[in-house]
Amino acid sequence: MVAVVKGLRMDEIWPLLLFTAISTATPGSATVMAVASGTRVGFARSLPLVAGLALGLGLGLMAAAAGSVLGAVLVGSVIPIWWP
Repeated sequence: MVAVVKGLRMDEIWPLLLFTAISTATPGSATVMAVASGTRVGFARSLPLVAGLALGLGLGLMAAAAGSVLGAVLVGSVIPIWWP
């Protein structure tokens, strides 16, 4: 017998829990790059790198949001939302 959590069976949710645990415990590439730069050239000289990482993350999020909105508009214009 398999336990069920809100419609998901536990054998379906284990991969998600494993991914979440690994992602939480390991640093991302930007974190590793910022730490390496900070140890190599110091805090003050690493600030432009950190600013660039923050700007790049913001631009990436804006591009993803714009793509989502554009996709919703295009799909909504082809298939109306009230489509049966």
